[in-house]
Amino acid sequence: MNKENCNVCQLPLADKSHYDETGASVFKCIKCGRFAIEEKALITVPWDEIFPDQRTKISSWLRENPGAKITTSNNIRLLNLPMPTVAEKAEKLLQFLCAKYPNPGQLIKINFANNHYIFESLIKHEKEPESLNKEQKEYISLIAHSWAHNSQELKYILNDYLCINRKYLYCQGENYKITPEGWVKLDSIQNTNINSRLVFIAMKFDEQLKQFSESYIEPAIQNTGYTPKIVDKHEHNNLIDDEIIALIRQSRFMIADYTYNSCGVYYEAGFALGLGIEVIRLCESNFFKNPGLHFDQSHYPVLPWEFEKGKVLQKNLENKIIVLGLGNK
Repeated sequence: MNKENCNVCQLPLADKSHYDETGASVFKCIKCGRFAIEEKALITVPWDEIFPDQRTKISSWLRENPGAKITTSNNIRLLNLPMPTVAEKAEKLLQFLCAKYPNPGQLIKINFANNHYIFESLIKHEKEPESLNKEQKEYISLIAHSWAHNSQELKYILNDYLCINRKYLYCQGENYKITPEGWVKLDSIQNTNINSRLVFIAMKFDEQLKQFSESYIEPAIQNTGYTPKIVDKHEHNNLIDDEIIALIRQSRFMIADYTYNSCGVYYEAGFALGLGIEVIRLCESNFFKNPGLHFDQSHYPVLPWEFEKGKVLQKNLENKIIVLGLGNK
């Protein structure tokens, strides 16, 4: 029996670890996939003390970034990754299923009762990865790709979110199929300037906000491999400037800061959403509390920030970009 366990998820490893040419330990895990840990990080990171929530997030991030290496320079960032929202988890799972089962009408068989038992047996070290069949291995990868904590959460994302009213998935017993609307959703995700390195920032024209953006928002975008663009123009009652429209169309994703409730920001964010472009929402904490955002935006996740804690926002924004699968791998 293989007694070596994964440092991240603690499941039994699918194969013995080995060293690469840099001296890093390379692991092959049934849940995390193939990844490496730098020698210093392997020694200095308190792997036995990591919280379950952190294990879930790092494991899922590794699945999204096969062959990634955990180092002393990125381990703190990985430990502090924000957890995706339920909607974001569902979108990630849908993308994976569409890639795994690319033929429209193709059946996706998922036996929750049996596979839940297998997963629990792995956690208790009552089974080894080599004893699992293809369907059981794919089930465990689904847990990781959906950023789910366990089988119950995976089942919820599939049945109670993606399958609700047969919106993105159709379910009959153990058989699932991606619906036409599911394929449309996938197209809107994939056709959003995937090779673009441009990120448009929408915010109210205000000198204090501009300085905050230059100090913290723009560096966060640059640190994840993108070029930030903000158009410095006073608000007006005319039609939105063609230059702004063009920049949004070219962007990989967009940052919308709702501080002071600029009508222009709402317009630009809505325009981006209509194009299927990801929008990351920010707002200064005191303004977010009172008066708050317009009701039709208040249900979306928002990253709050404080003027005197810009570095916190910078780190949170970098992590958000990474969790959404937008940052450099």
